[in-house]
Amino acid sequence: MSERLSPAQIIQIEACANDLVLRDVVITMSAHAHEPDLRRWYCERHDIACGGTHLDRTGPVGKLVVKRNGLGTGKERLTCLFPDAIFDTARFLLIRRVFIK
Repeated sequence: MSERLSPAQIIQIEACANDLVLRDVVITMSAHAHEPDLRRWYCERHDIACGGTHLDRTGPVGKLVVKRNGLGTGKERLTCLFPDAIFDTARFLLIRRVFIK
């Protein structure tokens, strides 16, 4: 993308993401056919590269806020803040007990 996203586009992205969160949509994940270490999320019609967060529904992330980060001339990154996220650490504690002794 060669043009900066407009403030209106960022608001639209945030609204779309928060709509998915509010509806608590099911998330499925699968590995790439030729690169098994690469994972993809599938959430309704959205196909998203996995960023390491393993959820089965969108609701627990809570309302999110999209921020723009400038990376220099002609470069930018959108990041999300999750101030209301609900973390279920029980499964990670179980994994720790089983695999890390």
